[in-house]
Amino acid sequence: MGWNEKGYSTFFTNFTTSYFCLMSRELNLLDQLLPHIDNYVQDNQNVDVKLFSIYLKDKLFEIDASTRDGLKESEYLDYKAIPQVEFSAILTRLYRFANRYLKQVFKDSHFKSIDEFGFLATLLKEGPLTKTELINKHLMEITTGVEIIKRLVKKGLITETDDASDKRSKIVVLTGEGKKELFSAFNRMYEVSLLITGNLNPEELKSGIEMMTKLGDFHQTIFEKDKNTELTELYSKYLG
Repeated sequence: MGWNEKGYSTFFTNFTTSYFCLMSRELNLLDQLLPHIDNYVQDNQNVDVKLFSIYLKDKLFEIDASTRDGLKESEYLDYKAIPQVEFSAILTRLYRFANRYLKQVFKDSHFKSIDEFGFLATLLKEGPLTKTELINKHLMEITTGVEIIKRLVKKGLITETDDASDKRSKIVVLTGEGKKELFSAFNRMYEVSLLITGNLNPEELKSGIEMMTKLGDFHQTIFEKDKNTELTELYSKYLG
């Protein structure tokens, strides 16, 4: 049976009503998205739809800590509902995995920790440094760094010489034995790096490096300018 004029009119009316209702919702959604797109493009050189989806998720679900008086007991139990807390927990967990792998690398070497290896690697890359310079590059307390230097000197991996420009200071220099020990560990350290990055694909790895570099720069600024400042003051100054 064919449609009469009334049937066509009813169909057309229903169709156009549904279409414009749908278009209205799409335009409303687009109107909400545009400010986020604009901000994302301004803040990021690498414009990518996957990275934008992560950015959008973070923006839409971020918690404004400045409006909170603290976490409730239920929120502590369900920490994954709070992105900032979950992120910190993941970092801690990854550090423990990495430390487990590193112990296997160092068990048959002169190194007893990643810090000892790191001190030598820094001297290889940058050349002789004062004790303070070397320790600060590893974000350590002076007393802790001095103990590491003493152990490395005792093992013959570094030496100390007087600083010609400052008699109160000592210059730390990598020895031939230290360089030899360092290079012998490089291949196994590379294996650890591959294990730590795990099943990330190149795009995810690049994104992760960019994110961690940004976060590292943020904390480096705090370390250089406010490393002895109380947490509450740090929060107010950098995040408040």
